Amino acid sequence: MFRERGANLVDVGRSALAEVKKIGEDPEMDGIEIFFLQDQAEGVTSSLLELAEAGLIGLVMSIAVLFLFLRNWASTLMVSMAIPICFVITLGIMYFLGYSLNILSMMGLLLGIGMVVDNAVVAVESIYQQREKFPDDPIKCSVVGVNNVTIAITAGTLCHCVVFLPNIFGEKNFITLNLSHVAIAICVSLLVSWLVAITLIPMISARIPTPKAGLQQGWVTRFRDRYERIIDWTLRHRLKTMLATFGLCLVSLLPVFTTKFEMMQEGQTRDAQLRYELNGMYQIGEMDKSVTAIEKYLLANKEKFELRSVYSYFDERGNANTWLVFTDGDEAIRSTDVIKEEIRKGLPNIPIGRVGFGDGPRRPGGQALTISLIGESSSMLNNIGPEAVRILSQVPGVRDARTGIASAESEVQVRVDRDRALRYGFSAQQVAQFIAVAMRGAPMREYRYEGQEIPVWLRFQGSDSTSLDDLRDLKIKAPNGEMVPLMSLVTVSNVPSPVAVSRTNRQTALQVTIALAPGAEESAVREAIKPAMDGLAMPPGYRWSYGQGFNEGDEAANQMLTNTILALLMIFIVMAAVFESLVFPLGILSTIVFSVFGIFWLFWFTGTAFDLMAFIGLLILMGVVVNNGIVMVEHINQLRAEGKSRHDALVQGSRDRLRPVIMTMATTILGLLPLCFGTTQIGGDGPPYFPMARAIAGGLVFSTIITLLVLPVILSLLDDMSEQTRVLVRRAVSGLPLKGPVVPATSDIAP
Repeated sequence: MFRERGANLVDVGRSALAEVKKIGEDPEMDGIEIFFLQDQAEGVTSSLLELAEAGLIGLVMSIAVLFLFLRNWASTLMVSMAIPICFVITLGIMYFLGYSLNILSMMGLLLGIGMVVDNAVVAVESIYQQREKFPDDPIKCSVVGVNNVTIAITAGTLCHCVVFLPNIFGEKNFITLNLSHVAIAICVSLLVSWLVAITLIPMISARIPTPKAGLQQGWVTRFRDRYERIIDWTLRHRLKTMLATFGLCLVSLLPVFTTKFEMMQEGQTRDAQLRYELNGMYQIGEMDKSVTAIEKYLLANKEKFELRSVYSYFDERGNANTWLVFTDGDEAIRSTDVIKEEIRKGLPNIPIGRVGFGDGPRRPGGQALTISLIGESSSMLNNIGPEAVRILSQVPGVRDARTGIASAESEVQVRVDRDRALRYGFSAQQVAQFIAVAMRGAPMREYRYEGQEIPVWLRFQGSDSTSLDDLRDLKIKAPNGEMVPLMSLVTVSNVPSPVAVSRTNRQTALQVTIALAPGAEESAVREAIKPAMDGLAMPPGYRWSYGQGFNEGDEAANQMLTNTILALLMIFIVMAAVFESLVFPLGILSTIVFSVFGIFWLFWFTGTAFDLMAFIGLLILMGVVVNNGIVMVEHINQLRAEGKSRHDALVQGSRDRLRPVIMTMATTILGLLPLCFGTTQIGGDGPPYFPMARAIAGGLVFSTIITLLVLPVILSLLDDMSEQTRVLVRRAVSGLPLKGPVVPATSDIAP
């Protein structure tokens, strides 16, 4: 059953399921078991429920972290209130923009759980710093506190959003089309959180009493004092700090080069499909014997293979298929890939051809991995195909290589005798139209009813069972009124014909589909295929190439790389415009490098492959990590404007912003923690979410630690370089010698 275009998949699935259950309750269905081979609606709803559960857990953990740092229920609830407010407004805006609450937009909302409180945390921290100074004037403290961080949270929110602009407005492909749903949900929720932080938070803060002990808890104060001493030491020993950082970066190259890269990671399900690649044309009875042999093998090992059901059927082209449904939930012991490997080892040989797993593609974009054999003649390509399958089957990491095309089918060819047709007053086109109407009918104008278009066809009565013999009695009226037998104007013959003719870049091609063995890397398999296929003897004018599945991975990687570069450039432009400086953006952008190392460290420890979902996590991470740097730098600028020296401003600014940076990191990570350890997949059978969640978590932890310890040193070094450059420029303009003592930097960090 298929849904109509524009229909809601979940609603249609539920309605169809209810009708099928009614059918199953019919007394005439006694003894007949009804089960579903595949239910897309169930996959979508299960994925949404898993996302909602993960979001609820992350929400509770985020609130717990807020209370741990704030130790005041009024302040905690005030900050936590930003989450439901942002989500309700976001859903309303998405509704008016025409976006539905689907798997991808739900994922965007889940990612935003920890992020939407970031702006509120920074605003509350700044407000309560003012209330510790002026406890008797809460309104003034709210106004001043928010004004002090408005630039920081504005720049941070913009940086969050601009990373998605290349994907929303750039070149459209399956990545950007899907990512746009995630991006809209995240961007709208963050913009709403910015609005809440600068309006609702100060309004509520001005009307709640200041905690008796303030917000400076004992353990927090001790932690900040120790951190202040560390920052003071790093600024006084900048060379040692940078050498240690450089050494850490070199060591971090180890996980970068050892992590697996799988741009198109496939999803895992608890079902599989066996397809039979026939070596000729067979009657259904002959095919049934081989299919029965396969079924007996599977059912004899039902418990070993964790099978729940085995179902075989023949499609409209006469091909055989066997669908396997494995046990799931608590009964599942091993993964589907492991079970499939065991099944392959014992599959019996069958006389009608080969049998192997031919599951439909569960990769982003829906393209399977294929090798294209390209040439002029389809028959020649069909002759080369079996040898290519044999060679590919021997490549390490390749499973179930097949062409998917059996031997030629029988085709009825009708040729019009033009001379005889003209003698009776008919053209060849008219005769062809008569035969077409007699055999398959003719389309009429569509019938429109209640906004729907219903196709209408004109057919002879009983045309669904018409044979060539029935056409012998069919006569057509000539222009002179004579009734002429239709078959007297044509010549009919049965000839072999290919099932399908495929093309690659307008050239005739034969597609050889392959699957990857469990644990095999697509990049390694690709490299191994090249020398194997180069050894295939092919006639002149014939060649092979990687098919759409491989090219899709390359295109995805190139597209994401381009969008990442554009996102970095846009982040730099936003920060340069906000700070009116080129020094600060360069220093803050360095934190993105540290976040990349953090991703690969966590992937290395957990054995996670870097795939397309991880790349999406990297895009999201870029906006998060620069936000921490922006918050620190903006406060350091304010302290410099108050007259503090550069060293003191860097130390105190880092100390004052320690808690909001740690809190935002903790809430974001804990909001993603259920996805980091879960196995939830997009749509129930698509790519898993955990690479994206782990990318954000690992990169954020590593970059936050390095940002807190090293960013002040990097800013001071960049400020020295900027000051030296200005001195050299002044000397060059004044005509003074460029060499000589350089005046120490005494100005603000901002050039």
